[in-house]
Amino acid sequence: MKSLFILLLISAQLFSLELIFNSGKESKTEYAILHIMDATPFGCETIISALDKKHYICHISRPINKRIESKKNEICSA
Repeated sequence: MKSLFILLLISAQLFSLELIFNSGKESKTEYAILHIMDATPFGCETIISALDKKHYICHISRPINKRIESKKNEICSA
């Protein structure tokens, strides 16, 4: 039973979408990096809006069951 549970847990991680948001400061310049990782390839496009703000739209071919929540920090607001 334990081995079945571990196998299910590992297989769920293999097909998950992973979002990692890191921020920092170097030479008095603040920055933020968003890593998006998935088991299958996906494409993203960059849209530059007013005031040189960049928006990224990524097209993932499978449904995302868990809602992605907005996060705010000192550097960026989502």
